[in-house]
Amino acid sequence: MTFRTLLERAKPFLRDQRHWIPVALAYLAAWWLPITWIWAILHPGAARPEGIDGPVSWMWKDYWGKSESPNSFQLFLPIGVGLLIWNRRAEFAAQSARLRVREREGRPLPNRKSPWVVSLACVGLAVSHLIHLPALAIGSLIGIGVGILCLVYGSAYLTPLRTPLLYWILMVPPPASLITQISNMVSAGTIRIAAITLHAIGKPAVAAPPQLLLGQSAAEIGGVATLSSGGAAILALTAALTLTFSLYRREPPGRTLMRVMAGTVLGLMLNVARVDLAVMVRSVGNTELSDRLLTFNVWPLVVPAALLACYGDRLFRKRKPTAP
Repeated sequence: MTFRTLLERAKPFLRDQRHWIPVALAYLAAWWLPITWIWAILHPGAARPEGIDGPVSWMWKDYWGKSESPNSFQLFLPIGVGLLIWNRRAEFAAQSARLRVREREGRPLPNRKSPWVVSLACVGLAVSHLIHLPALAIGSLIGIGVGILCLVYGSAYLTPLRTPLLYWILMVPPPASLITQISNMVSAGTIRIAAITLHAIGKPAVAAPPQLLLGQSAAEIGGVATLSSGGAAILALTAALTLTFSLYRREPPGRTLMRVMAGTVLGLMLNVARVDLAVMVRSVGNTELSDRLLTFNVWPLVVPAALLACYGDRLFRKRKPTAP
């Protein structure tokens, strides 16, 4: 199906559902509305109010807008939610057909249309703005989406969409202290493995987290300036990509877990190779190149690791010799 064909099929649906456009715009504005930008235009030079733009702006500066942040994967999750819902559109239509049949037959409908979910989520969103808590804000916005679905279609329609909705919960940011602890653990592991691999090639490196020592030089791994080299962002991004791929393919839980683990291991091993190279370059006096390697964007490491985890089994099957 081409994009043009898809667009032609979507036009009648969008035309029939145009009354939902204001609701959709209001919902998107709750995620992010550039009020502080407008404030700066209307009040040049005045201090801009904080905490009124929405959770996207709260998270953007230190988390979602930086690829080296372990939370950066959350920004792309709505795309995955859309793909998973589209992939399950047939189940949604089948559930709707089953409910219509029950209604024609006069049987009780296992479908409750309740305003309580969306109402409580709206209260949570309002409270999150008062206390400036991103986790509560994002969780409430997800709750509003689920609540509107319950209010308009009914709770029975949550069943075919349970996988996308559970996946969407991953967008709620965990506590910063937990993220810091995990980042430190991954960085320490990266340093120790890098020291082992350097020893294997005859380079007597010493692991002293958060530093990796080689000769008279020392490199900080996963620090404030070298956060991307710590590996936590690579782990999170690769896990998110491989998980989305597996859920879209509807793979069983065991296979999904194995694919996610394979992707994260590949990504972390590429990061160890990057750290080894940076430390060796630093030991010969090229500090500038070493710093560039340690602060290198994580995507050139994440993408090949995720692709190998997602499609490596296909390549293996193609190369596997067939029986005579």
